[in-house]
Amino acid sequence: RHVTIENCVFERMGQGLWFTGAWTTDLWCEGMGVENYLVRNCVFREGCQQERGFTNGLAPEIKTFLRIPGTVRADKPRPGFYRDILIENCRFENLAGAVLEILHAKNFIFRNNTIVDDGKLSPRRTCRNDLFFGNCNGVTVSDCRWLLVKGIPEPKISLTAEDVQALHVKGNSINYEND
Repeated sequence: RHVTIENCVFERMGQGLWFTGAWTTDLWCEGMGVENYLVRNCVFREGCQQERGFTNGLAPEIKTFLRIPGTVRADKPRPGFYRDILIENCRFENLAGAVLEILHAKNFIFRNNTIVDDGKLSPRRTCRNDLFFGNCNGVTVSDCRWLLVKGIPEPKISLTAEDVQALHVKGNSINYEND
């Protein structure tokens, strides 16, 4: 709880910055998620190694992950296992996969970030530079810039289902080299 990560460089990380926990209804809980986290003025460079998940086989740079064992029938936790997370003024350079995969979160803000892709990394995945959200309430993506070369797919904001509430997307831009 109450953590600031500031002015750091994450380069060629296997998993980037991940917040993890485990939960099963009425049985057990490992960790209580994160609360009041600030990630500011950091650089994430050439990350996203192989991973299984809905991001087409490449790990996102920033992820909230909650393990829910498949052997026990459990209700999905309410949004808020991860809450009050702000990621601002960061730079994401040449990622092979998604920027974010945020699940089970409440009050998540991604603002004033820059995502740069000069096309040098391969393979080109459909999830490259994307943002994924699921089981969230109160998500804001604002004033972010994608700086891409021609041929890189336009980034997307994807929702896992209808379980994302209060999604606000505003003031973002995509610029291609030579535009």
